[in-house]
Amino acid sequence: VAGLELFLGDPHFGGRAVCRVDFSWGASVAYKPRPLDMERAFDTLLSWANEAVPGLRQRRPRLLARDEYGWMEWVEAGPPADADAGVRLSRRLGALLAHLAVCGATDVHWENLVISGEHPVLVDLECLLPADVYPAPRDLDGVERVLGVGLTPGWSLNGKEWRIGGALAVLGRGM
Repeated sequence: VAGLELFLGDPHFGGRAVCRVDFSWGASVAYKPRPLDMERAFDTLLSWANEAVPGLRQRRPRLLARDEYGWMEWVEAGPPADADAGVRLSRRLGALLAHLAVCGATDVHWENLVISGEHPVLVDLECLLPADVYPAPRDLDGVERVLGVGLTPGWSLNGKEWRIGGALAVLGRGM
C-alpha cells in the first residue's frame, strides 16, 4: 500500500466511510463500507446494454463484493480528450439517464457521478435505493421520472430551490 485516504463521502453503518487505497503499482481502489448489491445489479444492466448497443458502451468499474462491504476500482475524473470524445460523452450521459430513469433513480448528484474522459461513471448507487429506504416519488410519468433522476437541471423535489443536475455540476467543476 502506497497511500491511504480515509473518511471520503457519506458515512454508512454507524459512521463507517469510504476510503481510497493506492497501491505501489499504480492501481487504486475504493473501500465501500456497505454491501455492493446495487452496484452489481447495475453492472449487470450495463453489461447487457453494452452488448445490445456497442456504440454507447458504458464504463463499468470492476467490483469485489463481500457480504457487508466491498471494493470498487477507483475512477479518476478528467475531461474528454477532444470534441469527438465530448460528443460520445453526451450520448453516454443520455443513455445513462435512460437507464437510471427506468430503474427509478433519484438524487444523482455531483458526488455520485464521475466524468472520466468520455465516460460518465456512477460511483455511488444509493440513488437506486428502494422507496421504503430512500423515500422519493417513483410513480411519476415519463418526463417527471427523467427529470427526477437528478442529472439534468431543474427544481428540487420540494419545489423550493433550483438545482444544477449532477452531470452539469461535475462538468462545471472544471475537473
